[in-house]
Amino acid sequence: AIRAIHARLKGRIEREGQLTAQYLQQPAMASRTAAEYVTARKQIVGERPFGPDPQLQRHQDGHVFDPNPARRSDLFVPNFVSATDPATLKAIRESAPLDALAPTLLKENPQAVAMYYVSPNDISRYYPMGTLEGNAAPDTKLTDFPWFISTSPQANRERRSTWSQLYLDAAGNGLIITTCSPLYENNSFKGI
Repeated sequence: AIRAIHARLKGRIEREGQLTAQYLQQPAMASRTAAEYVTARKQIVGERPFGPDPQLQRHQDGHVFDPNPARRSDLFVPNFVSATDPATLKAIRESAPLDALAPTLLKENPQAVAMYYVSPNDISRYYPMGTLEGNAAPDTKLTDFPWFISTSPQANRERRSTWSQLYLDAAGNGLIITTCSPLYENNSFKGI
């Protein structure tokens, strides 16, 4: 009787594992889609901007953000990064097309609570809007977070999507897991 119970329990655990794997693959596919979209758009239209550059504003704590109430994402430039540096402006422009894609990907993936982009120089966009501003310390260095490090070229030479460990979300979404897909343009790492 104990063997039969053990066998049934093992079968249920294996089925639950398969269902969980399928459930978690949807956000991973969305992450890869976003990375491929940004790369493909740039290949098609080149350096032409997605829209007008945001009118950035410096917060009293030193970080820079886009205060436009009509924006589609939270744009975050930490206080240790120059908002006028050409690399900063390039990361902002190159990630702008995600404003068109992220809301749809979030809607199609109800298990996802957010979608974000982080450049190698710590420029970030966060969807849905309104969750990053006020929740991130002005000196937040997202490139030091485990999920960024594990997806970076040094740790992920295969350029695969990666999964974080379970952690408590700073934006108040409870315990979450993050999936990250690296974004490359040719062989140049552009972020996650």
